[in-house]
Amino acid sequence: MPIQIIGHGVDGPAKPFAVVERFFASDRNPGGEKSVVINGLDVYVTTHPNGNGEAAWNLPDGSQGYLRSRGLSRGDLLTILTALSPRAIDAEIPGFDYTNNEVDGLELVAEQMNTNVARGMGVGSQCRVDGTDYLYRVDTVEGDALIQFAVVIDRSPPIDVGMVNETVVIISGGAHPGAPTVSDVINADDSTWQRLLDLPGSVPFAELDSVGGVHGPVMYWRQRDGTESEEALIVGRLELDAEYLYIVEGPRRYPVLWEFGTRWRAAPPAVVLPDGSLVALGDTIQSGGGYHAADQLDFFTTSAAVEAIATRCADNERNEVAVVQGPIDR
Repeated sequence: MPIQIIGHGVDGPAKPFAVVERFFASDRNPGGEKSVVINGLDVYVTTHPNGNGEAAWNLPDGSQGYLRSRGLSRGDLLTILTALSPRAIDAEIPGFDYTNNEVDGLELVAEQMNTNVARGMGVGSQCRVDGTDYLYRVDTVEGDALIQFAVVIDRSPPIDVGMVNETVVIISGGAHPGAPTVSDVINADDSTWQRLLDLPGSVPFAELDSVGGVHGPVMYWRQRDGTESEEALIVGRLELDAEYLYIVEGPRRYPVLWEFGTRWRAAPPAVVLPDGSLVALGDTIQSGGGYHAADQLDFFTTSAAVEAIATRCADNERNEVAVVQGPIDR
């Protein structure tokens, strides 16, 4: 079966286009909103409010033409259909010739048989917007032109499609104010990618428990409203001993209970603060907060995991934990 693309030669998947197929052994019956006569043949044409379109028609030799479109009006479809003429059955690609300049910029940009499957590679990711829970999916596809057009049309109309160099980028989700666009997508180098992963809520960090909990060696307290802080000054050097983080101040060291939103980055090891900035091992920090007995942290968290770890690793003379409650200076 031949498959052909009528579209734009530059940034084609991001612009209006049509996929044309010709079936030689099919019991499908053409159907649609209504038929029109084009080049002496009854053609059933359907267009949808979302910008999709379809057309189907029987050819005198018993084969059947089928067209799917994205972003083309009914008038454009009729013009394209008028410009299609069937090739000989023994042609290398026995589809259709397309000779038309009336639909601006459209041309035959790709064609092949379905026995010679196009090649491509795709990667997808999903993100959730804090505060709204809106979900968006970003898919990127590299490969043969036919694959890139196919992945766009074989889905519900996305909110944005574009080309970044030779890669087609597809963004799906609700068309909400502030929704991401292709211009927001970058081909990140390793350092930029790592920085993005360090942002609060980014993959691969797990969701944090609102009552407090543990993320790697980081203990964090409950989610709260406001920024009130006790008046003690927490100063010291960040160290990792076995699986526990400490603030070391002179001869004493204290396990640390960090503010909600703090996470652990394993490689290279560092604490990721709620604003995405990093505290590396060996850094000296200063913050407002308080010192509390390891078995008296109920005001800050009801997490059993925090209580168990704090009790086990608090080894200063008062068995206290340093509870960070304000911005951190380094």
